[in-house]
Amino acid sequence: MERFESLDLIKDMWNLVNQNVSVYQSDFNYDKEYILEEFRERNVKDFIWFLRETGTCCAKEREAYIQGTFENAECLSFLAQSKAFFVHLSELKKNGQVLGSVYEVSSEKLLEQIVNCSVPPEKVEMVFMEGEKAGEALVLPYEIFVNEAARYGRDNGPFLKKFLLSEENEERLRRVLQQNRVERGIAEVVSPSLHSMIQKANHVLSEGQKRDDGSPKKREPMR
Repeated sequence: MERFESLDLIKDMWNLVNQNVSVYQSDFNYDKEYILEEFRERNVKDFIWFLRETGTCCAKEREAYIQGTFENAECLSFLAQSKAFFVHLSELKKNGQVLGSVYEVSSEKLLEQIVNCSVPPEKVEMVFMEGEKAGEALVLPYEIFVNEAARYGRDNGPFLKKFLLSEENEERLRRVLQQNRVERGIAEVVSPSLHSMIQKANHVLSEGQKRDDGSPKKREPMR
């Protein structure tokens, strides 16, 4: 599959739209605003982007692997009829130019991976946006959220939601995303044993920099 680094990511994505989308090319305006907003405000760098003859669609990569999210539903609905890409943003220049990379991926394999590797959320955090409860947060078990979300919306108005994972599923998802980045060439391979060694070494270094009373020692310069 094709992968290329981009010195002007938005321009190169637009060129792909011109090559692959016949109608509703204006969908890309929403994609562009979406990825730039997520990058600026929440430091989200990785997206799944799919193109078909009748439009485009973009989803945050991490959320695409969480069952019940809008991004997961988008991928399950559209990937089979689309050409798929991983998009990675690395830097936003002061002049607005975006650096990053685009990596073409098999839509069939990506869809299969999402079906097999997506994880269920344990809980959902709801933050109400209007009315007396504006700014208040409510955390519900996922099963209850599915059944009660519409009622909470009627009673309290619109809300933002965040899907929360168990520690086990958080780790499973981390491994999937790490493997995706390794395959796309934007992350180094770190074996579990090496990862454990690094953690132990960092702990030893941290403890070695403390005095007996627990306060940090003054660091000596390296010779």
